Amino acid sequence: MCGRDGQVVKRDVKTNVTLIEWDGSLGADRLCVKEFVRAGSHRLLPRGIRHRPAIVSWRGASRLAALRIGAPEPLGLVIGKGASSYLIMRVLEGFKHLAQYVRGALGPATPTERRRAFLRAGADFLGKCYSLRVLHTDLKASNVFVRETECGGWDFSLLDLAAVRFPRRIRREHQLLNLAQLNSSIPLEVAWTDRMRFLRRLAEREPALADRSAMAEIARLTRSRRCVWSR
Repeated sequence: MCGRDGQVVKRDVKTNVTLIEWDGSLGADRLCVKEFVRAGSHRLLPRGIRHRPAIVSWRGASRLAALRIGAPEPLGLVIGKGASSYLIMRVLEGFKHLAQYVRGALGPATPTERRRAFLRAGADFLGKCYSLRVLHTDLKASNVFVRETECGGWDFSLLDLAAVRFPRRIRREHQLLNLAQLNSSIPLEVAWTDRMRFLRRLAEREPALADRSAMAEIARLTRSRRCVWSR
């Protein structure tokens, strides 16, 4: 499925991700193929359970596209006869992982207004997700892509779509966990004062996230995680 000329960008016990040069016949010059690997013991499970991560990812990507929330565009889902299944997506061209972008674009020389505009854009993206009842259960920086637009703004995109949920109501504790996930995974090029500006901007949509109890809980949850600045 991945082909000999594919560029493997991730390989672990659960998923493999490969980028493939394509002929454009699917409206894309490059494809991203995510293989969901299931242990041999899962072969005896019903197909709907055995291939649930791939199916959930396909449905999540399709729903995000309908809501116009940034995410890789789904092009195909292949359910293998064995343990593996494959999600085929259009490659997100020009995007970088959030942490990678922050390290390269938000250094000390970045103008203050440019930095603050980026924080507002990020908070508005997350606020839009919440307003549309989109919850990412693992919102660390490696699961967010960002790129600069021609008009000087930013586009954001969610990754790891198996972790996306669409609850009827997003609970405050889930939002606080999201903020701790981001806080612990974003490098210190984003200063503490900038993080507070991000929170205050988000609180314009979600007022319950800016009181003292919320900030104390974010701090507690952050300390319980492995932080990029403490490695």
